[in-house]
Amino acid sequence: MSEESRSVESRVEQLEKQNRLQRWFLLGVPAVCLLLGASANEVSDWRGKSLTAEKLVLVDGEGKERGSFAAGADGSQLILRDTEGRIRVRTIADYEGKGPAFFLVNEKDKVAATVRMIDNGPILVLCNDEGKNLVAVGKSTGNGVGYIEFYDDKGNPKGGYGGTALK
Repeated sequence: MSEESRSVESRVEQLEKQNRLQRWFLLGVPAVCLLLGASANEVSDWRGKSLTAEKLVLVDGEGKERGSFAAGADGSQLILRDTEGRIRVRTIADYEGKGPAFFLVNEKDKVAATVRMIDNGPILVLCNDEGKNLVAVGKSTGNGVGYIEFYDDKGNPKGGYGGTALK
């Protein structure tokens, strides 16, 4: 082969190589842009101003549930858990159809204190270790004034002042 034909042959090989690179570039760049655009669209939805879900669960670094916010029969509900996974705080938007309620729960999984709405207004109830009522404070159903009521260790009313709202 002559020097001239080798030169032409090497130039053709170089042009073919350039052609293959350009073809990959022209096909690859739009494909990559399409993929990046699709994933960016998903990220923009995630970082949007709203999120729709029936339940959101908060977990720690080990995947253990620490809290949740959910929609249910009693309206919205917020639950916070301790390091052992026990419910310690529970807030319900419409407890028993009478309005909001806030519960503090002890280590025995019994209600320790409640602030909630009942028929005639808000009530605060403090409970013993077994979740039985000890003291209730609220607005009396009888005369509409404030009351305080005391209970025995089984949760039975033992007396108070100003009337009652729990009967």
